[in-house]
Amino acid sequence: MRTTVPGDTLAFIRNGSIYVLPSDGQPIKLVGNVEAEFLSWSPDGRRLAYVACWQELRVLDLASGTDRTVMVDGGLTEQQIPSFSGDGQRVYAVVSTSQPAGLLDVTIGVDLSTGNNVKVPMPPTFGAHGGVPVPVRSVQGSRSGREVGWTAAPNPPQLVVFGSTGQVELRRAGYGPPVWRPTADQLIYSMPDRGLILLDVASGSERILDPGEGMNPVWSPDGQRLAYMKMVSNTPTLYVIDVATAMSARLVREPADFPTWSADGQWIAFERQTQSGSSGGYWHSLGLSEARTDGSGTPTQLTPNDGSSAPAFAPLPPGP
Repeated sequence: MRTTVPGDTLAFIRNGSIYVLPSDGQPIKLVGNVEAEFLSWSPDGRRLAYVACWQELRVLDLASGTDRTVMVDGGLTEQQIPSFSGDGQRVYAVVSTSQPAGLLDVTIGVDLSTGNNVKVPMPPTFGAHGGVPVPVRSVQGSRSGREVGWTAAPNPPQLVVFGSTGQVELRRAGYGPPVWRPTADQLIYSMPDRGLILLDVASGSERILDPGEGMNPVWSPDGQRLAYMKMVSNTPTLYVIDVATAMSARLVREPADFPTWSADGQWIAFERQTQSGSSGGYWHSLGLSEARTDGSGTPTQLTPNDGSSAPAFAPLPPGP
């Protein structure tokens, strides 16, 4: 059932079902009616991780068509971005819990060979900061073996960096979701009062790239640029920034969010955003488009106005 090529395929969600769009073909439905909201590719571009039906962490193998449930937990939420470890051997998600009393979230990593779990608590408690649950969470693995879990449920949101056995290396307040730089042990995340921040995990040093904040960042494959969304005049707007110079430019003129970078570095796909109701209504996806990373030319519509969302380009498999 091989229908896609690593590095040459866009995965996305439409009406809770999972699709892929090869660059030279039409959308292909892989799994239907699973109420999925976000997807993550394995490092080799051959599997997808997602949360189904609010309680199942699944791994979909595109070559065999096998859709494997690796964990069932009522504390899983669909509005999170699960992820593979950097070596592809484990898959992670964040689970809400009330046990023991006062604990908020736990990041759980499942070894795909043995089924063994690694659990990392995500502090603080609700009471400590007066937070309100917001079901947005993510986990992402680096190629060096570090992972970062993030939850927006506390106030302020928290990110936790940990190793493959669960040992915690760093905890920090931060918005996100945080994303590993593909070429270094560095994270990008944001804070409303500080902006878009590059964090070197080993030294703890930080550098502000955009003082205007930035959400849903994604790295270029070479780690030299970032695409991200920031609100401009209450409108979601996509920018691309050069990390070395901190020079940024608007990518497209239309409202847009949730960028994803193609493996060849030439294209950024994104959600075309529309606002429900009158001014002040919430923004949501109208459909998917892509644009050249330098902003030249006219964006190309990848899907009609069908509500397709959460685009994710497949990566190229790691080199030797």
